[in-house]
Amino acid sequence: MATANNLTTYEPLIKENYTSKVRTATFRRKYPLLSRLTFSPREGSPMVVPMVTSHGGGIASTLSAAQASAKGLKGDQWLVTHGQMVGIVPLSTLVRKVAGKAGPGAQIDYVKNEIDAKLSGMGSLVNMQAYGAGGGSIGRRGSVAGNVITLTERLDALNFWIDMQIVASSANGEGGADALRGGTPATVTAVDRDAGTVTVDAVANITSFADNDYIFVRGMFAGAVSQTEIAKGVGAYFPLTAPTTALFGLARTGRSELAGFRLGTGTVTGGVTERIIKLAEHGNSLYGATPGHAFLHTKQWGAAAREQQAQGFRSIAVGATTSQAGYSKLMMSSVAGEIELVNDPQCPPDRVHLLDLDTVKLVHAPGIGTAGVDESAADAAEAVIDFEQDDKGAIWIPSTTELGHEIRMTAFFNLTTEAPWNSGVALLPALVA
Repeated sequence: MATANNLTTYEPLIKENYTSKVRTATFRRKYPLLSRLTFSPREGSPMVVPMVTSHGGGIASTLSAAQASAKGLKGDQWLVTHGQMVGIVPLSTLVRKVAGKAGPGAQIDYVKNEIDAKLSGMGSLVNMQAYGAGGGSIGRRGSVAGNVITLTERLDALNFWIDMQIVASSANGEGGADALRGGTPATVTAVDRDAGTVTVDAVANITSFADNDYIFVRGMFAGAVSQTEIAKGVGAYFPLTAPTTALFGLARTGRSELAGFRLGTGTVTGGVTERIIKLAEHGNSLYGATPGHAFLHTKQWGAAAREQQAQGFRSIAVGATTSQAGYSKLMMSSVAGEIELVNDPQCPPDRVHLLDLDTVKLVHAPGIGTAGVDESAADAAEAVIDFEQDDKGAIWIPSTTELGHEIRMTAFFNLTTEAPWNSGVALLPALVA
């Protein structure tokens, strides 16, 4: 049977298998947007992200005029607070059984599988938040029959999994006054992604739960609970409607360059590819923007591929290269240059995000490294996810689990952009089932 003593014996093997680089790679590799973002460690809280918003005066046809108008660069800065995420690997009865029947190697394999699953799950939630506006919603209730919730958007069922605990609110969580429904969390017992339904143990756990309510993972609601724990993604920086609220210390009313460019309701028509081309033209004409990646839902990506094929283009070549997350590439040309269309099932299906990935980044608190692991300070700092450690460097933390220990993994991060005027968003045609 596993004990605290032989956990200490196995610990170096776990640490060596999950260096800072391995944790980061496991966390990001499956997810199209997350796998393409540059990860940038930043000191301080909040994290300061400067921008050059004007080249200043001092340019004219004559020396005297240039001198008279000369001013230095003008800059603004985001004061980016940290979003927070915690993943727990508990040691359970199953670990005892595995360790007892198959020996210590089986216990190590089981814990590694648990860590892989938690890192992947954290990556999924961060990738989803990377598209959001900071509220944290994973779907909305359309209707309910017994304990079966039908979602308003069937495709959102991707965001749910068995044993997830959920809570609800009548608001999307993006406002500081948004509040959760009362009661206790409901636990997901089944997910039917074909039907777009989620079954829970007891709908009645959530007080006054109603149709059109927003659904959240327990502990991942911003609103009145906390405006700093949920990351703000491209939906906050580049909304479909011009923003009237401040973001990370910057007022954006009358400062359209701080919210990117957009083609929303009533301003764009045509198919998927036509709208992407129009959006690229729009951004280039306003700011000289040349974004190179268009992120869109998998089904919208398929519609774009079919549109190109109907026009006589072979959009998916045999032996084509693939994106970092393993999805086939789809390329198109625009006035802003070549654009790669990236399909992501977690991207909201009603829009396309046209991003300049040289300036859209994931910023995070520098990693602290893991005691006993031989890695450079630079490699440790690059890690988005750290093992929590006690004062002796142990990653087995005392807890209330059956064996009295758990592994805790933490991330403190957010999205940002150093040049918001280089990226934009457009409304896409409604999907046909």
